[in-house]
Amino acid sequence: MLNVYCCGGAGTNIGKQISDLDINISFIDTSNSNFKGIDTDKVYQIEGTDGAGKDRNITYENFKDPEEVLIRFKPSPRLNIVMSSLSGGSGSIIAPILTRELIRQDYNTIVIGIDSTNSVKEIDNTIKTLKTYKSISNSIKKSISIFYIENNSRKEADQQAIRFINLLSLLVSKEHTEEFDTLDLKNFINFDKVTENEPSVSIIDINANETIIPEKNTSIVSTILLTTNRNNTIGQVIPEYLSTCIVTDKNYNNEDIRIDNVLGKLALIVNNLENLKKEYQDMKTINKFKELDVGGSTEDGIVL
Repeated sequence: MLNVYCCGGAGTNIGKQISDLDINISFIDTSNSNFKGIDTDKVYQIEGTDGAGKDRNITYENFKDPEEVLIRFKPSPRLNIVMSSLSGGSGSIIAPILTRELIRQDYNTIVIGIDSTNSVKEIDNTIKTLKTYKSISNSIKKSISIFYIENNSRKEADQQAIRFINLLSLLVSKEHTEEFDTLDLKNFINFDKVTENEPSVSIIDINANETIIPEKNTSIVSTILLTTNRNNTIGQVIPEYLSTCIVTDKNYNNEDIRIDNVLGKLALIVNNLENLKKEYQDMKTINKFKELDVGGSTEDGIVL
């Protein structure tokens, strides 16, 4: 069974679109404004809040202990997905805190994080959230795998997240797959246990099973090959660790898919976001706004 924890507004809105899957979905937010149409048994609103307005501090001050959420929504022994926006004020705090506790308790966990570059505040929040995941990995000395989605279009970002959840749902299905078990998935996520790499944060890439050219300063540390052909092997570039999942579902007719865990890509993403933020800041310095001088007002600020 697959669990999906939908955190914040973005996570909740995507979670409401998931259907026809044998998964448990729960919704955690600082506001109930996105809970319309959702079974109340599946929702958890953080007390003392009514939204965060992209202020991560508000959520952090009110949500520091995820244990109550995990008691109410039991983690899956197979795989847990924690999904949120990286740029908002709610999910960008809820998701890392939940992820930390799930991984600390040794549950297989994958993060889905959706960015936004529509404002300086959103870019700044995205940078801080990604750095939070790295800081958590450092503190608990465990690896974290993130499926990072660039939110160029809300509709496409939502669809990309749902396609990835569909893929993971198939991956953990004993009914439709063979030769792939929970330990294979654990080793894919915790690549540090089966390679010479230290625990860190990896970015998940989805590619066709063909020759790929890794980005400079990145390394493919673990891979899952999803195939219907037992004789197929992984294309170049080969990873440091490989598991193969044989799809036996007769209705599945896709080409081979490789799911790659990539080290080094997190730093590239953060660097790009920091450069984008600096461009906005430089533009503000160059193009200073004109202030209005006001004089002759009364003590209570009225200009007569």
